[in-house]
Amino acid sequence: MQVNKHELKVLLLDNLGICRFHRAWAEDLMPDIVEKIFGCRDDFIRSLHRTASRITSRNASIFWESERNADLVKYFLQRKKEVDGLDHPDLAQWIAAFDRDPAAAAYEFWYEIHKGIHESLREFPA
Repeated sequence: MQVNKHELKVLLLDNLGICRFHRAWAEDLMPDIVEKIFGCRDDFIRSLHRTASRITSRNASIFWESERNADLVKYFLQRKKEVDGLDHPDLAQWIAAFDRDPAAAAYEFWYEIHKGIHESLREFPA
């Protein structure tokens, strides 16, 4: 499993003080600019991995306290299907799960998001 490249690019821009509206050029060029100026591109990239790992190690998020949060997710998913026309088997399964048992589906959905955050930010040995 690898660190999510998108998350690392966001962290890269944040750490260098680059506005997210400059992503198109900055994500690719900034590591090279760091190398040209400081001579430490690889160390900089490794430090991004370490920072991501530290962020996720302190992630003490808790399940939603309000039933309204579950409602928000349920209606968001329904809107993706009905208004945006997204036709995906996973989407249909989540909508059906929320229809069957909203509390259980909300917890499962939250857990999958929580797990995904941990997986995308975890640092793995090279």
